[in-house]
Amino acid sequence: MVKTFLIFLCCLYTSCLFSQNLAGFEVEHADLSEVIQQLELHSSAVFSYTEDLTSPYKFSLRIGDTSLAHTLDQLFQGTDIDFNIISSEYVILKKATLPTLTLCGSIQSEGGFPLPYTNILIHNSQKGVVADLNGRFEWSAQVSSRDSIKISYLGYQSKILPISHFLDCPTVRLGAEALAFSEVVIKEYITSGIEQSPELDHVVLRPEKITVVPGLTEADVLQMVQILPGVQSIDESSSGLLVRGGTPDQNLILWDDIPIYNSGHFFGMISAFNPYVVDEIRVHKSDIGAEYGGRVSSVIDIRSMDSIPEYTQASIGLNFTHADASVEIPLTQKSALVLSARKAFTDILESPTYRSLSQKVFQPGKINENEQAISFGEALSFKLGLNFSDYNAKWIWQPNDKNRLSFSAFSLSDKLNYVVDFWGDDFETHDNVEVSNLGGSFKWSRKWDKRFQSTFTTSYTQVENLMQYSFIGYGSQPVGNFSAELFNGIKDFTLKLNNELEVHQSLSLTFGYQWADLAVDRNHRSSIEELEDIEKEASIHSTYLSLSKKLGEKWLFKAGLRANYTAEFQNIFLAPRISGHYLPNKHWQLKASWGRSNQFISQVLAVNDLGLNQEFWDLASEAYHTPVIQSEYLSAGFLFDKAHTQIEMEAYHKRILDLTLFSPLLVESLSLELDEPYLQGLELEEQARGNGSVWGIDLLFKQRWKHYETWLSYTFSRVFYEFDMYNNQEPFPAPHDRPHHLSSVHQFKYKHWNFSISWKLASGVVYTEAEEIFFIEEDAIPLHKFDETNAQRLPTFHRLDASILYRFQSTKNRLSGMVGCSLLNLYNRENLLDRDYFAYYQDTEEEYVLGIGDRPMLGFTPNIVLRLFWK
Repeated sequence: MVKTFLIFLCCLYTSCLFSQNLAGFEVEHADLSEVIQQLELHSSAVFSYTEDLTSPYKFSLRIGDTSLAHTLDQLFQGTDIDFNIISSEYVILKKATLPTLTLCGSIQSEGGFPLPYTNILIHNSQKGVVADLNGRFEWSAQVSSRDSIKISYLGYQSKILPISHFLDCPTVRLGAEALAFSEVVIKEYITSGIEQSPELDHVVLRPEKITVVPGLTEADVLQMVQILPGVQSIDESSSGLLVRGGTPDQNLILWDDIPIYNSGHFFGMISAFNPYVVDEIRVHKSDIGAEYGGRVSSVIDIRSMDSIPEYTQASIGLNFTHADASVEIPLTQKSALVLSARKAFTDILESPTYRSLSQKVFQPGKINENEQAISFGEALSFKLGLNFSDYNAKWIWQPNDKNRLSFSAFSLSDKLNYVVDFWGDDFETHDNVEVSNLGGSFKWSRKWDKRFQSTFTTSYTQVENLMQYSFIGYGSQPVGNFSAELFNGIKDFTLKLNNELEVHQSLSLTFGYQWADLAVDRNHRSSIEELEDIEKEASIHSTYLSLSKKLGEKWLFKAGLRANYTAEFQNIFLAPRISGHYLPNKHWQLKASWGRSNQFISQVLAVNDLGLNQEFWDLASEAYHTPVIQSEYLSAGFLFDKAHTQIEMEAYHKRILDLTLFSPLLVESLSLELDEPYLQGLELEEQARGNGSVWGIDLLFKQRWKHYETWLSYTFSRVFYEFDMYNNQEPFPAPHDRPHHLSSVHQFKYKHWNFSISWKLASGVVYTEAEEIFFIEEDAIPLHKFDETNAQRLPTFHRLDASILYRFQSTKNRLSGMVGCSLLNLYNRENLLDRDYFAYYQDTEEEYVLGIGDRPMLGFTPNIVLRLFWK
């Protein structure tokens, strides 16, 4: 009887403890020890635990009128901590012995479409996995029976389900999320991994989620940008981006807030950014915010991984041009390190991809000419070495919820060494091209309160572009040695303070200050004399203010002003911008924008007989009569999105002022109209100025079914330049004027397979036709008489590209991977990049004859990839 009574009392005490309601309190992102102190304060319980048990966790908890037992159950959900209530005054915490369960499932939309890369997390924790391309997942994890799984996907309603639900691999369907105006954005613009920003002013690309770039074995950062309507590359390169009639140097490219001046490897054919450490790419084609400045065409803001991983993740890859590796390492719960490296092996192995790229890159100069000379039996031999590499590092530290710090560094390098031995004449020549780009940035973000935050950024970039030539005699007869060097260097040190203030729910402000200290060196010297040595410096002070105002749930207006000042010009360059968006319902968006912008640094062409005419950078200067480029743009259009259909149309007009003769595209196109002595003697400070006009329209149609999606993009645009010294002072088509550009893309996904194919059709490149040969005087160099500037057009461009990828995942560990192949220009179409003219003496006729030289683009180019991930 006594024993029964004691058992009853113990049960009574425990019952009282379980039913005891706590007074309300709240903790936010607190250590478990702090939470326990609050629990002990608001109850009569005493907790027993060891410090190592609590250190890995942070808790945010709101306690209301509930029992201690229920509170502890909710508190430890998603952790490996268990509790045991001994009496009304004593609670023991211990590490739970959790079983290892295999969880699996398939995530789909309500319409039955798979949701790729869905987040699957243990509720109230950071432990989880990401679904594969088909929305499936399989995960072995140590979990508690009281845990729940949270499934979330951008643009869909999240679901929380018990662990037991995922033991039989169910299909879970998520409903579309009911979105307020601030979130009426296109979550899948064109294809998965591309989405519209919440601000509606730019498009965000996420390389990790983009599964289709036909013709590529794996993501190439700048090739992916070319998926967007209005973005092209006239020469099939990655870095030669033409955005709505602009030239490549008119694009502001940032890597973790560092200005990038050399964005391509292999003379632009491969982008210089490792896609496997890129988190997102923000592309502004128009409606550019006032916080950006310095270019007149577009902004491509590339941001590397910025989250602190729960565990170490890594990847390695290999294709026909280079190998790469990357790793994300959590140093603590508050800091992480991200490292990556890429290295070409083109100097060791001549793969089919390398040979195809080389034929396109090297064909206009003496490298190709020497190859042909050897085939004709001339007494010479050559050695060609080409290599490139890039390295990235990023350290992230988040000491608390209000502060976040990061440091990024990168190094890019391209080297070409070309040695020709003319053993019949006892001498050899050496050509060296070296391009390097070093940079770093420090970023500190501070949330002062829920409505106001500041970001301070400092960055430094150093670019060196060196071309060297030497002539060395080694025979018995004395031969004079000779060397020449052409150098271009850039140093860019930038400080920026950006502030964001939410005045109230419908009004926000962005304002700040930026200071950029630029120095550009350009010199040309030989062993005989120094031909040119120019150093330019400029300090550019910029302030900006941008206002964003919502009117109800259908209107969004943005207005901004950027003011740039440099002592060199003793002038303030104003760049106002304004845009408006109207959303009559969740399916339609109407938009319009207008703005002005300025550019203080641009590219000029550095000619060499290798045919690799490198673009050198030149700084605007009043003393050297180099102008500041200015532009004004206007755009308007609409976007329709319903179910799995998208239709977009946007028209635009742009006026660009103070272009210069020595722009790379202009020199390549127009130098034939100038006799050689004039072109060589023309100094940059004497360069002619001109203007440009662009108008066009971008169209996009996209349709998606369960396993198949397709989109069709079409751009009609005209680009005209006006230079007094050309074409009788009449406007003429710009070198990159291509009125029509059509791209049709198809993708089919089935289980682990991904098949994609694209067909591109575009107008041919313009050229100026030579009519006849003439001589200024007897025995002079033959010159060409040309027709109207850029009045002719090469044959129509078209090309078919295809890719096949297979993704696999191990069920026993964290290993996954992919293998695939790509085929560029599948039917080996000979598309022409440009047409040149030359005069040669014909013995039979005893006179000079006009010859034509066509330079083709890429032929059939295969590639393969093998990549492994540990996640």
